[in-house]
Amino acid sequence: MCRPTFYNIRYEINPWMDIHRPADTSTALYQWDRLYNILTKEIKAVVELIEPQPWLPDMTFTANAGLIYKGNFICSNFRYPQRQPEARFFSEWFRTNGYKVINLPEEHYFEGEGDALFSGDNLFAGYRFRSDIRSHKFVWKIIGKRIISMELIDPAFYHLDTCFCPIGDDTVIYYPDAFDSYANRVIKNYIDRKSTRLNSSHIPLSRMPSSA
Repeated sequence: MCRPTFYNIRYEINPWMDIHRPADTSTALYQWDRLYNILTKEIKAVVELIEPQPWLPDMTFTANAGLIYKGNFICSNFRYPQRQPEARFFSEWFRTNGYKVINLPEEHYFEGEGDALFSGDNLFAGYRFRSDIRSHKFVWKIIGKRIISMELIDPAFYHLDTCFCPIGDDTVIYYPDAFDSYANRVIKNYIDRKSTRLNSSHIPLSRMPSSA
């Protein structure tokens, strides 16, 4: 985790971000501290921290840093220049903490666990707005797991983790309208009866966070 010490809306790289509507940093810090205390004090989870960096407000979204698999850290190639400097700090942290850091070819965008989520033996991987589908081939060579590529079609759901949430090995919550028809068939085929489908009436769009 990364404390949102410097979190704010300093640029616009998704439909939810508006530099004229800055984040409430004090609220963000309060919410983060509350979550951290629940994880560490109530659940007794071990939480590792990375130091936030000035002028990198979105480091707090650590899922986007890369993909972890069996001691390997596949570092993200961020699409937007505003976030690209984050990669160096995350790579240094994982290398220092004993992980093998792997970099994909720099011409292939890949935004880590923001666009790649395991469910059972499958890695569901979103692409289009942030990650490049060509990066999936390189990830597959590293992890040796089946990768199920799914196209995102709504820019409001630019990362897979904004519209797809695995729960255990055979259950997901997902928003069908965020995906093309093929991806919807894929989800149905692999998850099927235990999935929960959300339609647009269930999504309070005005409450969506201004995440990066």
